[in-house]
Amino acid sequence: MHLTLILWSCQSSLVITRTQPPKIVLSDSVEKLYVSGLYDTSSLEINQGKKGQKIKESYVEFIESLDSLFKERLHISLVISDSLAKYYCAVMQAKQQYASFNPQLNKDFTNSILESMARKKFELWQIPYLLLISDYNIYRTENAEVTEDYTGSKEKIVYYSIESRVIFSFYKNPGILMDQFTSQQSEEIDSRKVISILLAVGPQIKNYGNVMNRLSRQLAAEYLEQFFTQKVPVTRYYYTDKELKSLAPLMQEMRFQESIIRLLELYDKPKSVSSKHVAHNISVAYEALGQDKEAEYWKQKSK
Repeated sequence: MHLTLILWSCQSSLVITRTQPPKIVLSDSVEKLYVSGLYDTSSLEINQGKKGQKIKESYVEFIESLDSLFKERLHISLVISDSLAKYYCAVMQAKQQYASFNPQLNKDFTNSILESMARKKFELWQIPYLLLISDYNIYRTENAEVTEDYTGSKEKIVYYSIESRVIFSFYKNPGILMDQFTSQQSEEIDSRKVISILLAVGPQIKNYGNVMNRLSRQLAAEYLEQFFTQKVPVTRYYYTDKELKSLAPLMQEMRFQESIIRLLELYDKPKSVSSKHVAHNISVAYEALGQDKEAEYWKQKSK
């Protein structure tokens, strides 16, 4: 457990670790998970050194990593379908024609198409869950930085990175969206000085297949965490005014049980401090101990 102390307006902050339930909970009987993706990976011919082929290779790596992780950690096999290939092209064309001027309309249009697809898949396959990989992209980006030395001479450097992004839409029968998750990864691949007024010629994305594959594996690993409990840091503020100031060291030193005993005594016989402030501090101490029921009880008393 990590603590951070911030003093302002008679308050301090406590950073505690909270355990959150999985965002997606599957039934115990699930042995297979149906997945619809952008490409028909079974028909790819990986024998070209072109940019487009490298992107497809990274997608294959992404799907294989996702399948391997589901088998290893959840004991679930993925059943891959290529049904999004034609859909993807159609949606991209429709976006450009009708919705490019309005980001929200763009998003709503895509989600309505996805929901329609999901319902048709459930009718066809009679399955409990469906994972749609509704967007997959990997590309090169560049950012320029200008520096100036003491003589006034300026130097421009361009930094190149590979960016990867995937959107997962998880549905349960009959087509209800359970979760939508965006995963993004990035890695710097090169930096070059700019010659004269022209940008330096950037590296070709086809030459960075290993980086692209690594990012694809990271995308898959990040998504799998949606199926497991997670520990996240949260910040809680507690009062240090008046009589509570002398008890602040107990909180700072994570002596929460001792702090609760002292706070309960103060709550029964308050002098110059608000009982609501005392109740709030008791709630924070119980939450730090992971005793959620008691924390909620005292939280209500502090209102």
